Amino acid sequence: MLNLLDPKHAYMVGFIQADGHLYKNKTNNKGKLSIELKESDAELLYKFQEAIPCYSSIRFRIRTTNFSKTPKTSVILEACNLEFRQHLFNSGVPYGKKSLIIRQPQNISEIDYYRGLIDADGSVGVSNKGIKFISLTISSESLYKDYKTFLLKRLNFEVNVNRNKRDNIRNVMVTRENAVELAKLLYYKDCLALKRKLMTIHSVM
Repeated sequence: MLNLLDPKHAYMVGFIQADGHLYKNKTNNKGKLSIELKESDAELLYKFQEAIPCYSSIRFRIRTTNFSKTPKTSVILEACNLEFRQHLFNSGVPYGKKSLIIRQPQNISEIDYYRGLIDADGSVGVSNKGIKFISLTISSESLYKDYKTFLLKRLNFEVNVNRNKRDNIRNVMVTRENAVELAKLLYYKDCLALKRKLMTIHSVM
């Protein structure tokens, strides 16, 4: 049902690991995959819907928060199919809280997988001082080691980043010429990606 060597599926698994949620009922096999993004990112969820090999639904939600008087609209994709959820689980997407335990799945298209992670949980751009960067926040020790290996293998670039004291995560930053090379590697022509990240990545490349 999922082919991790397929660029779209590999990207989707990376994105879901960072910004999706896999739910399961404790008493039966009922559950769902849920991905909620802001309304302006709806295009990506429609592309996910095309790539998901089972029925899925997309709906919009409007809600107010304590932080803003203006209502916010989000878009939500949901898929409940048990076989699909099992494939996701076997492909490295845990049920429930996952930030501390995710890692790079085996036999996956690495380039697309890490683009998915960065689109969901990273930043790209140019700093106020003109320094180009691609960053990825990582809580999982295993994923940190996997990403280090990927950067060393693909860019011959070694990173060593300590966890910050505020929230105990690592912000792995690739800058300058290495950021340019990483951008070219990850965001190749016609790749599946978050539209706003694609627009920003041109300033890095």
